[in-house]
Amino acid sequence: MNMNEHGEDMVIENRTWTQPSGWILDRLISADAAIALPTVLAERSLVRDVGGFDESVRLCEDYDLWFRFGLRSPVLFVPEMLTKVRRHSNNYSDYANKPGEMDRWWLYICKKMYRSTNNPKAKLACEHQFAFRMGRLTGHEGSTGESGNT
Repeated sequence: MNMNEHGEDMVIENRTWTQPSGWILDRLISADAAIALPTVLAERSLVRDVGGFDESVRLCEDYDLWFRFGLRSPVLFVPEMLTKVRRHSNNYSDYANKPGEMDRWWLYICKKMYRSTNNPKAKLACEHQFAFRMGRLTGHEGSTGESGNT
């Protein structure tokens, strides 16, 4: 559940996210599973084994970590709402005013994952994301005149 800067419940979008359990790496890569950062509990040894947050990743750093978790561990989704995520105009991850920025970083973390796994479902999900995100970036750059490194 999301809340605004005043603590009031809010709906960000009209999409219903699926919250699968088990080995969900391909679902994470495909953006079919949403995981909010403050909702995750992980064993310290898992965080240490995957290297923790990659501080060079400016956006999608949480999903970069979830991808690496997904290589090593299944996920257990708890259906009860136990947290709320505050959203406001200064959210770092609010990419609405940065066309293409989220897609560039998603491509970056997908490339990292593609190179580090032999899982065929994960590789296929990465390939689909490469095509999808590059298509969106082409649209962003065509409308803004900007180009970006991917």
